[in-house]
Amino acid sequence: MVSGMPAIGVRFDVGKLDSACYGIAAWKVFWRALPAGDLKRSLLFEGDTAATCAGRESVYCIALQNSDTAVLNKVRAALSESAAFKNVCGAPLFVDGRACTSEPLVEAGKIDDSGSLVGGASNSKPAFDTVEAERERQRERQTQAPARTVASERTRNLPPIANFSELRDFIGKTFTLSGAGFDSGYWITPEELCDVVERYADLVKIQYVDKLVRPFSKNLCCVRLFPQNASAPTSVTAEELKQQEYVEFTGLFPFLSEQDAAAFAGKRAQTEQDAQAFRAVAGIQGKYQMNLGKGSEPPSFNSYSVLPPALLWKLLWMRREGFAEEMRRQEEADRELKKKQEEADRELKRKQEAARQKAEQYKAENARRRTVMQERTARKECPLCGKALGLWDRLKKRGQHSGCRAFRE
Repeated sequence: MVSGMPAIGVRFDVGKLDSACYGIAAWKVFWRALPAGDLKRSLLFEGDTAATCAGRESVYCIALQNSDTAVLNKVRAALSESAAFKNVCGAPLFVDGRACTSEPLVEAGKIDDSGSLVGGASNSKPAFDTVEAERERQRERQTQAPARTVASERTRNLPPIANFSELRDFIGKTFTLSGAGFDSGYWITPEELCDVVERYADLVKIQYVDKLVRPFSKNLCCVRLFPQNASAPTSVTAEELKQQEYVEFTGLFPFLSEQDAAAFAGKRAQTEQDAQAFRAVAGIQGKYQMNLGKGSEPPSFNSYSVLPPALLWKLLWMRREGFAEEMRRQEEADRELKKKQEEADRELKRKQEAARQKAEQYKAENARRRTVMQERTARKECPLCGKALGLWDRLKKRGQHSGCRAFRE
């Protein structure tokens, strides 16, 4: 832990946690009481206490350090009001200062400026992901997606279609940009996709999968459309799987970084102008791709994961709103960082200006003194004190009094 930085330790009774993975169990209690967004710029630590290692107690400690003591007070207040924590807390509930930093705890990650958990977090991260998933499911139950109007001219007057094969051809023809200066495939907005599946609900079964981990993203979203008569096969060869009739859309995901998103657009276009056009088509904003394109995930129909068409809009809208909120938090963190940088730049310029003025004043004062000393010398006075030179000074041909060492007015 960082010596001298304010700290608070949250103590859990291992016996009351009643879990072989008591570290993860403790972190779940912690995250349920405290969203990571409330703990920005905090360092996290975890481990058994020194007394536990010595066999004198059985306590697991989660510690947090932050230069802002208001954050530590928020931790104390939130957990003090948490019934779940009171059921598993140790005695005392908290330790502060030296009593906390002296515990033999290991790093458990940190909360960055955007409110995200980063760094080594072997126990805190699995617990964090579990609690965030719980919150997401709770938001899904409580949230009502806004009503949609017709998404675009492409879906304003959708024609009658007789079967799934016609629908697949229609999607490929309608949503592929002909003549574009980049490799397009078909691209569709979430609203347009929902217009299509709701219009042709009698022809399709919908599968929705998110949080797919791929080399370019850790949270890919995939929507597949299968024929209404699709069923989960008991046995199927890889070749038969490739021939399975379906339409797939992937998108609404974060790239690993903004640089990766820019590189993705650059690879799909020949010129910068085409790359900008592609970013607009794909809905790339920062590190996020907000629209959906033709996917290449291997199809695998599962009748247990069929989604009602009316529910797809809610899931896509909530996902997009979550990314928009992450972007807002990141923009806020960037603005705060920029503000601090501007303040630091202003302070540096102020110090530089003060140093320049001081140097100018020093230079002007030296020039004035030289003039005064020259005038005194012309009057056969000591240039330093301004008093007349004595007979002995003139005989010795001294230009100043022997005892004068500094200029005096």
